[in-house]
Amino acid sequence: MKTNCKYSTQDEKLLMLGSMFENIIHQFKQPLNAINAEATGLKFQKELGLIDDEIFDNSLTNIINRTIYLSDTIDDFRDFLKEDKIKFYFKIDDNIKQIESIIEPLLKAKGIKIYKYFSNIDVECFGYGREFAQVIINILNNAKDAILESGVEEKIINIVVKDTKNDITVDIYDNAGGINDDILPIIFNHHFTTKEDNGGTGIGLTMSKNIIENHFEGSLSAKNIQFELNQNSYYGACFTIKVPKNIPFNQ
Repeated sequence: MKTNCKYSTQDEKLLMLGSMFENIIHQFKQPLNAINAEATGLKFQKELGLIDDEIFDNSLTNIINRTIYLSDTIDDFRDFLKEDKIKFYFKIDDNIKQIESIIEPLLKAKGIKIYKYFSNIDVECFGYGREFAQVIINILNNAKDAILESGVEEKIINIVVKDTKNDITVDIYDNAGGINDDILPIIFNHHFTTKEDNGGTGIGLTMSKNIIENHFEGSLSAKNIQFELNQNSYYGACFTIKVPKNIPFNQ
């Protein structure tokens, strides 16, 4: 059953800019600090008359490499935020790799480890690839916040992609202890949020559900579950994306 909530392209872009802003800050902060330290060191050594050609060349090379990294990062974010004009076949594996390049550095900085399992690494989906990635990023950001709020010592997100005859299922688990039973049935409601103090709007999960249902003819659901990983048992939320496989639809 499709949801009735409508969202605009502008809402979608603003949401993604907001949810990705912390990732951009994290990826830029360390290289910029390193460039500043390198340049400051060069200036200091020049003032003391200690600089030689080798030190100078090495420092400039380091600065150049870091500026290239920053430029490449800008390109990654710019390409990700471009609007898909047409639907196309895309590999789920490649889609998730693109997501990792954007969000994983921040998750690692927070001590969160991502695990992945694909029953078929070559599985393809038909639709708007960037919208699919946006949904996964929204879910990962929610998992990140839940894990950090829970205070668990071992911080885990597990992504499991299953390929059946007709469908693709993406399960995203966290070990944050699960969603409160009182709010679990309404987490996809328009403007529902537990993050008012942090400026949350609630549009993330609502928009994600709309994308999967209306643009992929699929479903997005959530439940609390005990799951096994690396011979250990964990309890947390599991968000499940289910979409038809290799079936173009006329929308």
